[in-house]
Amino acid sequence: MTYVRIEDQLKTSLAKCTHIVIKLGTGVLNPHIEKTDFSFFKKLADEVKYLQSSGKKVLIVSSGAVGFGKKIRSKRISALKSTASEIIMGNSLVDKQAYAAIGQSFLINTYTEYLDKVGLDAAQILLSMSDFKNRHHFQNLKQTLDQLLDWGSVPVINENDTVSIDEKFGDNDTISALIAGMYQQSCLIILTTIDGFYMDNKKVDIVQDVESDHLKAAGGASIGGIGGMRTKLYAARKIIQSGQIMNIASGKDPGIIRKIVLGENVGTWFIPLTLEPVGAKKRWLLHYRHARGQLFVDDGARQAIVVKGASLLIVGLKSFNGEFEKGDVVSICDVQGEVLGLGIVSVSSESLNNLLGGNVEKKGIEIIHRDNLALMTKK
Repeated sequence: MTYVRIEDQLKTSLAKCTHIVIKLGTGVLNPHIEKTDFSFFKKLADEVKYLQSSGKKVLIVSSGAVGFGKKIRSKRISALKSTASEIIMGNSLVDKQAYAAIGQSFLINTYTEYLDKVGLDAAQILLSMSDFKNRHHFQNLKQTLDQLLDWGSVPVINENDTVSIDEKFGDNDTISALIAGMYQQSCLIILTTIDGFYMDNKKVDIVQDVESDHLKAAGGASIGGIGGMRTKLYAARKIIQSGQIMNIASGKDPGIIRKIVLGENVGTWFIPLTLEPVGAKKRWLLHYRHARGQLFVDDGARQAIVVKGASLLIVGLKSFNGEFEKGDVVSICDVQGEVLGLGIVSVSSESLNNLLGGNVEKKGIEIIHRDNLALMTKK
């Protein structure tokens, strides 16, 4: 699929977008932080103001806390000339968490300063995985974001690196996709150190389905980062499954944001074959990362779920793994192990174990209602 063939559809869809999520990676921000050159933030604030004046609500997902923390610590060490040779700038997890603790205030203060110059408020939001795993927490988070956006404020979002250890997102690409997934008509812009996604040394203009060949072509993280192109593609896959739009482009010049929102042929566009609306609960499920168990279904159930959009009944269940309670999220797999989707179970694993050994009268029992089931596979 070429850009020319999809240009009109893309521009129409972007015009309908209500929310723009901008993700800024470590590789984009660190050079400016290291040089103490904040003209980048000034230009970014101008772009955010432009988007708001165009009727868009803007959220920023920003790395940079560790970079600011290292910069500040380096200055402190340099000032201690007598002991400077005895102090080592570490790079362990605990070092990075400490750098983030120091640098986060400098990061948000920088956004506050330059957004204030264009008449906008910056609102700091620090997140952990539990804010997305627990649907009640998730809904509370969305209410807070909605209120800030209604006020015209700009949420500046980052992982709570100082306390996140066991359940880290791993990168802000994942967080940005989760935030974009909150809003049905959103566009996710990931600004990075290269001008798009490449395969065979050639930039790809349009991707409509992230497949194994795309993942194989993805590289690792840039220096100082923890994500890389692969995590961006995983984020794109979720965005596409949610019926939304995403663009990966160079963050060298923030002015590219305006070109992206206007639908120009810059970066790499990720846009689904059909922009079918996906409900809020199903978008939440599609982005869920910690399923409590696996349900393995037979071919008949696979056909009913994927093709007919039916609920999952116990008659189609072959086996299951894991321990879960009623209301937990589980993955639904076929007998080959391919993940078909994610769903909220109506019964616990203990009850399910009893039902599988039960009589025929129980075979019509519903395990997952279709309204609580989000598909991840093609029909």
